[in-house]
Amino acid sequence: MADAERPASPPTHWRKLGPGTAIPIVLLVGLLFLIANLHDGIATGFTAPRFVGDDQGGFVFYDEGSREMAFAFRQSADGKAFSQPTRSRGILAGAALTPDSLVTLFADPKDRAGWFYALYDRATLQRRWCGVFGETELGLTHPGHVAVLDSAVHVFGVDESGALRAAKVNEDGALVPLAAKLPGAWNGQDPDAPRESLKRLPHAYTSAEREGELVLAWRVATGEDPRPSGPGQVRFTRFDGERFEAISTVEQDLTAPALVARPDGTLWLFGVPREGDSRVEIFALREAGFERLDSLPAPEGRFQARAGITSLSAGTIGERLLLFSQVGTSIRYRSHTQAAGWDQGWKDLAMLPAEQQALIFGWFGALLGLALLLVARGGLGLLRGLRRQRAPRTPPPSRGEPAPSAPLVDRALAFSLDLGLLGGVALGLSAWIPGLEARIQAAPLAYAAFFTLGALAYFTACEVAFARTPGKAWVGLEVQDIAGGRAPWSAVLYRNLFRIELLLPPPNVLGALALLILVFSRHRQRPGDWVACTAVRVA
Repeated sequence: MADAERPASPPTHWRKLGPGTAIPIVLLVGLLFLIANLHDGIATGFTAPRFVGDDQGGFVFYDEGSREMAFAFRQSADGKAFSQPTRSRGILAGAALTPDSLVTLFADPKDRAGWFYALYDRATLQRRWCGVFGETELGLTHPGHVAVLDSAVHVFGVDESGALRAAKVNEDGALVPLAAKLPGAWNGQDPDAPRESLKRLPHAYTSAEREGELVLAWRVATGEDPRPSGPGQVRFTRFDGERFEAISTVEQDLTAPALVARPDGTLWLFGVPREGDSRVEIFALREAGFERLDSLPAPEGRFQARAGITSLSAGTIGERLLLFSQVGTSIRYRSHTQAAGWDQGWKDLAMLPAEQQALIFGWFGALLGLALLLVARGGLGLLRGLRRQRAPRTPPPSRGEPAPSAPLVDRALAFSLDLGLLGGVALGLSAWIPGLEARIQAAPLAYAAFFTLGALAYFTACEVAFARTPGKAWVGLEVQDIAGGRAPWSAVLYRNLFRIELLLPPPNVLGALALLILVFSRHRQRPGDWVACTAVRVA
């Protein structure tokens, strides 16, 4: 009877979250997704190689894939060695070389009217001219490619009717419209066919000069899927500077066409079959069209072994032919000479540093581990529920009045001391380990993440072992649970995994909000303390 009248223990705040529930794990999953969204550029790597070259040397361009819309380029005098990358702002759509100039075509992802071209002095890379495509008489409603024919720069694109158009850059750098017009480049061979979606615009333009004419190829979508990986058709034509020949097609659908004129005068077309991206097909231009010659094995993707080739570009420097490919987030290349043939294997031009790749896969591993932990906790909870009815939880025994919360000034001083200690160790390692400083410059975000992980490990280890870090010990503070006792290791782990002020970049409003919570909360708790039911108090 006494048991029946005993009142149930009221729910208490220390059991609503804390290390004994699955809520912190769910919050960690959300935090991982938030961090990935804020730092999505770390996994994009390098894409879209574009190469232009002649007897004087060449330039290879590739996109960095960051939110800043930037690309990098490297120079080579012989095709054997490349300069260090130079970074530039903008979205590069194409490039061409003359003996004196480098010509670039820049894209605007939001508005086709925002496309423009620029001419640079080849030796100094100083801009000499910049022009746009606003004049309606040019007919270049949708520009897409720039190429050189007989040392004259031409820009190609399509108009609203789907016809291929061309304009010439005169000696002053201005565009001069040409009468050349080729219907059917965009929406099929029928020039009267209805205008299609902008997503079906020609893409993957490529060209090569041979015997006083320019062979121009491009790819268009032919199925319901307008993406570059969907069904399509590679079309090509010849341009002599005044008019286009009729459109021809390549029998095989290639998702990454790349034309190149070899030093012996023959013209090759490289491409990746849409049904299989494990090889690069090589075609030669004959009178009847392109004839398949050979194939090259695709470069291995290393961490992304099944990524496949998504982009190709080819050109020559003197007697050396260079073929560049994008595999996953890396740019790799091979060279070919008439005397020696293809060299042995693909070489790396631009790839994510190993530290950055480790960080990416570490993020996926952490997410997978948390998901498995949630499943395990759910399964254990289900088994316990089937075996017996869970007894009501009771609060821990009282430990007396907790110590006062740590003053904000003392906490800031302790945190600064700990960060100073960690920074000194990091500087010492960078000076002691050869080449580490250069690797940090190559992957700054990855090493910033490693520093953050090291800081989290430092705080967690010290607070689990001693309930305080050296900075807290010097000021006279320690980490306790909300009731004033020693915090368990799981609570210490959670409070440090939710250091939002360290995990999120400084401009982020959530980091500032975390500090505001610390200022106005009852026990001076930041979000990590709130999740783990801990507090920092005077020792």
